[in-house]
Amino acid sequence: MSKPLTTARAFTLVELLVAISIVAILVTLGGVVYQNVSQQGRQAASASNLRQLALAGILYANEHDGRFFPYRDRGREGTTWWFGFESRASSGSAEGKRNLDKEGSPLYPYLAQVGGVEICPGFLYDKSIWKPKFDGASYGYGYNVLLGGGWMGVAQLGSLMRIDRPSQVALFATCAQVNTFQAPASPSNPLIEEFYAFDEREKTVHFRFGNHALVAFCDGRIERMPMEPGTRDENMPEADIGRIAPVGSDKYLR
Repeated sequence: MSKPLTTARAFTLVELLVAISIVAILVTLGGVVYQNVSQQGRQAASASNLRQLALAGILYANEHDGRFFPYRDRGREGTTWWFGFESRASSGSAEGKRNLDKEGSPLYPYLAQVGGVEICPGFLYDKSIWKPKFDGASYGYGYNVLLGGGWMGVAQLGSLMRIDRPSQVALFATCAQVNTFQAPASPSNPLIEEFYAFDEREKTVHFRFGNHALVAFCDGRIERMPMEPGTRDENMPEADIGRIAPVGSDKYLR
């Protein structure tokens, strides 16, 4: 006697919708995992950059009687920033057209010793909200300007030998600035740009890694730090630019 034919059971509409929902959830979860892994990779690369910068700064200080390098030094031919040399002709150029010789940086020989530094992969160089100054000039990082003789570079330089707790004094950090005053930026069109230093007043630390900044201290230690409450630059709150200490405080600076 032949067996009766069996027919395949079709999915009901409800079962099909449930299956589609499960697939969608798995795809979403996979995307989140990928984003997290990608973010962790960028953060690790940035931490490595900061470690190299800190080591270069320490090497410089050790060869200069403990003194750190100036934030900038104006000369007859142009300005030597901590991250490179800019000619006098370049300084008068439009934003984004300024030229820089990275080998003219006081840190350059020491960066070469420790293996060099790459542009921070977490910075928004490819986004429409970015306004260029120099292309990747400071790699996306800023220098503790209180150690570098102030904004003009003419005050007394900080001394590594005189820092009581180098593990608590920041040397470099992930930095940026909200620009509202130089075209193409404006009050109604704020843009992010590289910024090269941080101090006790300006909001220039960039919390680009999950609302955290990376900070290199004077002993070479790297720390992931949250924004100090109430210090966010409200000209562009979504940019996550602010401070690691209250405005007016020299905590982590001296």
